[in-house]
Amino acid sequence: MIKDLPTARTETLEPNPDGMTDVFSRIGYTLSEALADVIDNSIDAGATRVFVQFHRSDTRINRITIADDGSGMTSAHLARIMQFGVRSESSGARLGKYGIGLKTASFSQCSAFTVITRSNGVTSARRWSFEMAKQGWRIEVIEADAAAAFWKREWAAMGSSPKSGTIVVWDSLQRLVAESGGLEKALAKLRTGLRIELGLRFHRFIESGRIQLCIRERCGDSGGPPEPVPPLDPFGYGGKSGRRGYPITFSVLVGGSVRVEAEAHIWPPKSQSPMYKLGAGAVVKRQGFYFYRNDRLIAAGGWHGCKSEEPHSSLARVKVDLPTELDALFQLTVQKTGCSPPPEFLEGLRSARVGDTSFADYLEAAQSSYRNAPTEQVAIAVPGSGLPRSFSAAMRRLIKSRHERCVPRRVGFEWKVLPHDKVIETDLAGSRVILNSRYRSKLFGRRPSSKASVPFLAMLFLNLQESFAYERAGKRVQEQTAQVNDVLLMVVGAQG
Repeated sequence: MIKDLPTARTETLEPNPDGMTDVFSRIGYTLSEALADVIDNSIDAGATRVFVQFHRSDTRINRITIADDGSGMTSAHLARIMQFGVRSESSGARLGKYGIGLKTASFSQCSAFTVITRSNGVTSARRWSFEMAKQGWRIEVIEADAAAAFWKREWAAMGSSPKSGTIVVWDSLQRLVAESGGLEKALAKLRTGLRIELGLRFHRFIESGRIQLCIRERCGDSGGPPEPVPPLDPFGYGGKSGRRGYPITFSVLVGGSVRVEAEAHIWPPKSQSPMYKLGAGAVVKRQGFYFYRNDRLIAAGGWHGCKSEEPHSSLARVKVDLPTELDALFQLTVQKTGCSPPPEFLEGLRSARVGDTSFADYLEAAQSSYRNAPTEQVAIAVPGSGLPRSFSAAMRRLIKSRHERCVPRRVGFEWKVLPHDKVIETDLAGSRVILNSRYRSKLFGRRPSSKASVPFLAMLFLNLQESFAYERAGKRVQEQTAQVNDVLLMVVGAQG
């Protein structure tokens, strides 16, 4: 029909900078979603470590940096990826897709961001800012010596500098303001939320050891130890299903030729596992479909019109790995935080069967498991010896108040000489966390006091709390302990 409206001439209309920068700042990323989009690029670059640092003063968060040890980029490659809409030449196995994630994610949180990258010993950097965008979409090229000095300084704070990698720097932050209760409360809330959301989005990468994510606060040249982000597997119930015969896998034909498998799980009822709770929100919101793309979680929960959410279905979770060729059909969002399954998928799932079992039978079985769950108490770790008595008692009261039906299992802290490659060991049978006395002064100073060790030991306990729900050190417990130990080795190594 366009032929009946012939062209008289053409004109060039550049985007209005004021309007475009306003669009970027309102594109709809949360902080965790914006960080996840940047971390996608790190994983695509082959990174094994990613550090998220909050640079703070006594009163505000001044800067966020995301540093990785990936392959880095040449100056020419950096210039290309700073363009809007540039796609990877082969995006099938990559997490990045639309070519705008770095820019839109960064501008959703700040009005100026810098990318510093090193490849083959050469450091280069460029910066986008709202100010320069309004001056004709001009990008700033950072002085090479300044970029190299920043690279060295930033990585020195984290223990060791890799030969290559990338640092994304967010300045002039727009959304991170201290709420009532002050900066400490705001940062504690941020750390907790990021550990949940990033641990969920990237749990397959963390569990398999492909990536190590850490969060750290930094005030000037000093800062606390990096906090590893633990994996949160929404299907991590340890192989003991909430219903005999599950999980089962339904197969649905989509797009005329592509088979999509939907693995239907039923969680054990009354679970206290962080893998089930996935944060402090209502568990009922966590039922439904979990869509993955290239091992990265895209959508976490919800039935997308297949059924309504209600408490009796809280144990039902369905795992779906989406082939990348179906991105458009499933309407993958630009932020990669959601999708819209096509009607043919949902309709095909309703009619699919595994033997004599339909999808409706699965949902009924999940509801039955929830309704008929026995009332039982659950063991949960609480701090014991090794911390000041008043603090241990306060933590025990707090944990018990959040777990009404639990049997407390006291976990103590002990110091003893361990091998040089061990900062901690967990003794599940003895309910102990053993710390290497060789490193006590490096962690707490030359004359360490019990009060000075409280924040460190409290955070260490929370990182390892889930491990003591198990009777033996299975693979998950071993990996979690090893990850915490590796981070602590970096911390003591940085002390010289």
